[in-house]
Amino acid sequence: MGRGFESLGWLSCLAKVNQNETLMNAKNYSGFLLGLMLFASVRLIGQETKITAFDAAFADLFGYTVAIDGNYAIVGAPLQGGFGTQNAGAAYVFQLRGGSWVYMAKLTPPWGGSFGDQFGTSVDISGNYAIVGAPRSDHSNKSDAGVAYVYATNGTQWYPVATLRADDPDNQDYFGNSVGVNDGGVAVVGVAADDDQGASSGSAYIYEPHYSNWIQVAKITASDAHSGDAFGTDVAIDGSTVVVGAPANIGVHYLQSGAIYVFEPHYGHWSQTARLTHSIADVFDHLGQSVDIEGNYIIAGAPFANDKTGDAYIFYRTGPSWSQEAKLSPSDGAPHDKFGWSVGITSGHAVVGSYLDDDLGSESGSVYIFEQAGTLWSELVKRNAFDGAGGDRLGNQVDIDGTYAIGGAPYHDGAATESGAAYIFGPSLAAIAPCQSNMVLQGMIDPGIYHASDFIQAEGIISATASVVLSGTNYVALMPQLEVMQGGVLEINLAGCP
Repeated sequence: MGRGFESLGWLSCLAKVNQNETLMNAKNYSGFLLGLMLFASVRLIGQETKITAFDAAFADLFGYTVAIDGNYAIVGAPLQGGFGTQNAGAAYVFQLRGGSWVYMAKLTPPWGGSFGDQFGTSVDISGNYAIVGAPRSDHSNKSDAGVAYVYATNGTQWYPVATLRADDPDNQDYFGNSVGVNDGGVAVVGVAADDDQGASSGSAYIYEPHYSNWIQVAKITASDAHSGDAFGTDVAIDGSTVVVGAPANIGVHYLQSGAIYVFEPHYGHWSQTARLTHSIADVFDHLGQSVDIEGNYIIAGAPFANDKTGDAYIFYRTGPSWSQEAKLSPSDGAPHDKFGWSVGITSGHAVVGSYLDDDLGSESGSVYIFEQAGTLWSELVKRNAFDGAGGDRLGNQVDIDGTYAIGGAPYHDGAATESGAAYIFGPSLAAIAPCQSNMVLQGMIDPGIYHASDFIQAEGIISATASVVLSGTNYVALMPQLEVMQGGVLEINLAGCP
């Protein structure tokens, strides 16, 4: 037990305690001070990349929609060029090169588009495919019938490969209000305003590539469809599983609490395999306002829950069945934040947007990242834009893949008023506390790095399997009752603030 702390007295650049016993009590080391030692330190989540359009202009709303997959990120700007030109809306692709995110391509409709199409209202990207929705596009003598476009890349350029339209378009359907694509090019398009089962009951269309053509293979609706359900408000696809949100569905006990639906192919036909609701439902929660899926995990937002503070729910698949695994809530949520307005999930992590959060001013917005430990999901870090301001609405849409998360701030004033921006956080999703002049930690100490320009005083419990770094320039005081649980790692870093 004492041997671990003996290393702290060496005044080395980094002192580490690895505890293999059930419990280590630092009580006898009360007030233990470490002398001054300076050296460079590495921030685990120091990287925050702000991306904007090279041709940003007034009210483009760049960042209204975002998606990220592997080395590619796509950002929609549905009002770009929408004032007096023939290209109403655009989407921009960025690529990770040498550790930096750089602009790669600007996508517009292959035939030019028309004023008011709002191309870029929805986007998704997977593998070598991207999809962009233009829900206010007119065609087939129908106003605002909507269109979606599929693009592919050869690694250096992006080019259009398909124009998707419903086989039964109608006025004000807004086909393409939500879109999804998998890495094989299978696409799903949401039409929340479709009226097949009643006004705005909603639907979604599935398209599959056949040689050089994309063919509509299914139009899907909910098994319990009703007027006003808005089925298709958000859609997502991973592999051969499609998930669709219906935030105004009756949900649980006719509360209009919302529901999500799972569809899978069966002998060439797409059929509903699950209808999911949440365990703590209330009136107008709007579960399904946002959805995402990866592997056996689905995440769905309920941004109107708890007086619009919002929640998100994670569902897990075991065999053919889905069940609720976790409820995600913000640690500092407040009414009308609408946490859960947007969501994303990747292996071991989830991201939730709270676009009306007020940390940096009214409706500045924020992004929360959660980490999985078995069946438990805990808040890892909350991120605000480094240059965020009131009205930016960071988190209007979010996504996550691997070790990068992205959040859009469409009303950010950059090159022009409300030209918009997006922020990519990573490559590490580990938590880091803000740098302070001094810091006193008490109670449960969360994983992460704690920097102070002067000193840190710690008294509490280090969570099992957690890595906690205390970084104070002058000294670190380990007070009575500090305990490091089995598997916990405590590192003392004499670098202070980076």
